Amino acid sequence: MTAVALIAALATFVLGLGLTLLSPLCLPCVAVVAGLLVGYFGANADKPPYSRLVNGPSAISGLFAGLGLLLGQMAGSAINATLVGAQGVGDILSQMGFETGPSVEAGYYGGIIGSICCIGLINLALSAGFGVIGGQLWWQVTGKALPPPSSPFV
Repeated sequence: MTAVALIAALATFVLGLGLTLLSPLCLPCVAVVAGLLVGYFGANADKPPYSRLVNGPSAISGLFAGLGLLLGQMAGSAINATLVGAQGVGDILSQMGFETGPSVEAGYYGGIIGSICCIGLINLALSAGFGVIGGQLWWQVTGKALPPPSSPFV
């Protein structure tokens, strides 16, 4: 499950980076899909013999996917803040007829930090939770049909 979790973390980092440049509001959908996929494929890689042994590793794998998404969101937000910046947002707002001042800069950077914290935590929870769901989905589809383990101490 470790290889699946690391591949998912790398993939979600790239997705998080790219989607944050467009809109970080798309990231919870990626967290749900990534959690399901990493939970399912991680359980398929480990093939645990009992249903109860699926949940922990699947949640951790989903957490890795969410962590990759969070790091991608942080990198994308840093790139966005560098390219646009508070001055660029102030210029856009003044062209639209809004009054701008020093509060635009504080609001801009506060909004970036707030969105990383809020959406990032939501993504971590979603990917971990849906990782468990993906692992249990694997168990229901494939895991039940596996032969029982030869040792009773598993």
